[in-house]
Amino acid sequence: MKKGIIYRKTLRHFLFGSMMAAASVSIAAFLCIAVMRGSIIDVGQRLGMMAAQDSREALAEQRTDLMLRIVSNKALIIDLKLTLIYMDDETRGAVGAGMALDALEGRLLEAGIETGLSSFIINDMREVVVSNWFLIGSGDKITNDILPDETVDNILNKISGMERVLINGEVFFIAYHQLNILPWSVVFALNAEGATAPVVERERRIIDMTNDALKDMDRLIWIIIGIFGTVLLIILAWNIALAGRLAVRLTQPIHELIQGAGIIGSGNMDYRLEVNTGDEIETLAKTFNGMIDNIKQITMEKEHISTELSVAAKIQADMLPRAGSMNKHKINLFTAIRPAKEVGGDFYDFFMINEETLAVVIADVSGKGVPAALFMAITKTLIKNGAMSGLPPKLVFEKVNVALYENNDMGMFATVIMGYYHLPSGRFNFVNGGHNHPLIRQAGGEFNYVCNKPSPALAAFDTAVYEEHEIVFSTEDTLILYTDGVTEAINPAIEMFSEVRLRNVANKCGDADPDFIINEIMNELNNFADGEEQADDITLLVIKF
Repeated sequence: MKKGIIYRKTLRHFLFGSMMAAASVSIAAFLCIAVMRGSIIDVGQRLGMMAAQDSREALAEQRTDLMLRIVSNKALIIDLKLTLIYMDDETRGAVGAGMALDALEGRLLEAGIETGLSSFIINDMREVVVSNWFLIGSGDKITNDILPDETVDNILNKISGMERVLINGEVFFIAYHQLNILPWSVVFALNAEGATAPVVERERRIIDMTNDALKDMDRLIWIIIGIFGTVLLIILAWNIALAGRLAVRLTQPIHELIQGAGIIGSGNMDYRLEVNTGDEIETLAKTFNGMIDNIKQITMEKEHISTELSVAAKIQADMLPRAGSMNKHKINLFTAIRPAKEVGGDFYDFFMINEETLAVVIADVSGKGVPAALFMAITKTLIKNGAMSGLPPKLVFEKVNVALYENNDMGMFATVIMGYYHLPSGRFNFVNGGHNHPLIRQAGGEFNYVCNKPSPALAAFDTAVYEEHEIVFSTEDTLILYTDGVTEAINPAIEMFSEVRLRNVANKCGDADPDFIINEIMNELNNFADGEEQADDITLLVIKF
């Protein structure tokens, strides 16, 4: 079976996920190795610098909760923190500790003797409170000659720190820390000369040991890389095989759905999908089968309706007279009708009232489809019955209007032109009930519209009054009657065919026979529409006298 897009996507996503997982494991492993290697380097460097740190930084360790700690056989700790005592979320008291200045000075002297450190305490006015350093005495004020101003500013403004300064040509390490309560700072000074020599030697030995350890670690890293690489290759191969099987399992039911849809789409409405996966795909297949049953039922009903509409269209067409029926009366008449749907609301009619009078009718019922067709049949019958009873066009319209208006709950109406043509005299008496203006050609001239004021459409008002008009035709004169489906036909640009185009086409035909005129008009309509769907019924009736 041909593997489709879903299969390829499923396989690709699974493999991508597996590769990402494997890559993540690899990256994590290499990071661990890098961290281990870096840790060894860092440990070596830290050990190599440990002696220097003992001398340079242990004097002023940067911790906010401990002001000072000197590592030696004896520890000197000065802590002036104030601790608040809380009970039931309320402050109930405070506990603190301090030391007298003379006792503090004595302790600083003892510490200097034991550790070799010089020390002093300075307040925020740059005055020395106590000191055991020969360069600075108690009560002195620190000036730039003793310590650089920048260093003094740091001592007073920073919580703790350590700096390398040059005093009287000698390098000193200065460590300082602010007291917690008093605006004082404790400062320790250590001459750098001779302090770092043992440290440098110790650092060199530790670096050599670190390099040896790194060589051993490099060998171990390559062994680990080989193991990880082998494991990853095995995992990747296993995932590829598993992904293929999983993709087939997931996409097989979907392929069956696609194939079934193709079979049903080809017209086999009896085909049913058989998917037994026990999941949503099976539910989808059952839903699909139910949908096919509904489509089959709807199709059958639609075919039945289509058959009935075809029969209705045939009946409606048979209700309209044939143009050849007037040949025996030497009347040159031709018609055309093209409904927008299977059945329509347009109609035409012509019949002899007596041996000398021809009745001509063209009408357009509002709406389309079956309702318009039923209203059309009623209107046509009423008009013909009225004319055959001997009533003139005006009275026929008034009588038919009242009949159609009664019980017309849907509000339908019909625009109609009906005229009586008296063969011996050429008089044409007609009524225009809201219809399009007739187009006539007389005395060998051009076609023009007869723009009499139209009367109301049939069934529009129950008390409508209709006006009758008269035209006298001569031999070779032509009358064109039409519905608005001709002039209101549209093209893809939503432009109407219009009365102007209809008149131009008629004038091109000149004194041609009715069948030629109708064929030319229909051809122009087709070219103008350019494939646009027909929106309304099209009806034409042409008489050449």
